[in-house]
Amino acid sequence: MTAQDHNKILAILFLIDGLLNLFALVLAVFFIVGFGVYVTMGGADAIGFWIGAVLGILICAVILVLLPFLSSFAMFKRKTWAQKVGFISAIISLLGLPLGTALGIYAIWFLSRGDAKQFYITGGEQVYMPPPQTGNWK
Repeated sequence: MTAQDHNKILAILFLIDGLLNLFALVLAVFFIVGFGVYVTMGGADAIGFWIGAVLGILICAVILVLLPFLSSFAMFKRKTWAQKVGFISAIISLLGLPLGTALGIYAIWFLSRGDAKQFYITGGEQVYMPPPQTGNWK
């Protein structure tokens, strides 16, 4: 497979990963809101809980949802910064067992290869790279 093929597969997988994380985040919001309603029904002062919950949701949204979408967009558009964002997304996705781990390993494997570096430096254009010279080429 070429670097272009790996790039396309990774872009699709990061998009799917972002969608799965978005679904999990929506479930977490429903859980937190439901728990918050339960806590406030008891008459307890829950302002600290709500501030913490909102901050936690925002941080999770940025890291777990927007980063894979950003990686996917950058890879689809073949941006020169796609490799850097892809590495960050791959490292974070390693924590999500088992699908995220597989995605992270595949992404790190591809993004650390020389042809991937060349692919993103040139913006996705195919560039001929001659084979390395041997030591004795008289």
